[in-house]
Amino acid sequence: MKFKQNENETKVYKKLPKGWRVTEGTLTQPVGTVWIDNGKSVFAKGKDGKRLRKQALMVENEALLIVRAAENKIYEKHKGEFVGDKKIEAKIEKEVKRQRAARAAWEKERAQRTKANQKSKAKKRGKRG
Repeated sequence: MKFKQNENETKVYKKLPKGWRVTEGTLTQPVGTVWIDNGKSVFAKGKDGKRLRKQALMVENEALLIVRAAENKIYEKHKGEFVGDKKIEAKIEKEVKRQRAARAAWEKERAQRTKANQKSKAKKRGKRG
């Protein structure tokens, strides 16, 4: 699985890879995930001059991740997108449909309440006049 935001792409693991650790004190991870790293120093470089430290995300709560990924697809596309295997994508799409149906039901109920309130106010005005 990968997480794409703007031009950046981050690997997402389901399990902590051997030799990696959870990065403490981070606040920028998407909901349902944690930042992990390979334990190398932030400043360490290899012989080729490239940084040795690698970072990724690890799924901590898949259900929460799926709900949030669905919300991102519907409302906040600028906040990034999870690109997963077919199994995860199917779960996300199912959640998108569920959220859209719930939103439509809420909108319908709200319209009915608004209409009822308007009728009630009209009756009260009619009694006064």
